[in-house]
Amino acid sequence: MARIIIVDDEVCCRRVLAAQLASLGHTVVAIGSSGMDAIKALFLNKNIDLVISDYSMGAGLNGAELSDCINHAWPGLHFLLVSGNPPENFSGHVLEKPISQKILAETIDAILTRTKKTA
Repeated sequence: MARIIIVDDEVCCRRVLAAQLASLGHTVVAIGSSGMDAIKALFLNKNIDLVISDYSMGAGLNGAELSDCINHAWPGLHFLLVSGNPPENFSGHVLEKPISQKILAETIDAILTRTKKTA
């Protein structure tokens, strides 16, 4: 199963997502409320498979900007953007909130499986 970092400025969203991921057998390595929290967690933790981030997080980096930073600093690291109002111009993987556990599981599996086949 995957080692995942969660980033969302809403406590309830972080908790729900963490519970969903745990019940799917994934390991939530770190939970943060900002893009900078995610970047710090990436420096402190090895072998992260996926970062799941909200799009709009108040001050600081938004989810799309965080994705750009991660793509430059950690090429090949997977990123999933989640949002109640997803941006139209984001070219990566996006799920619209609220997210069912079934859709979350299928999306994570597709993201991780696709890479394993091409690696």
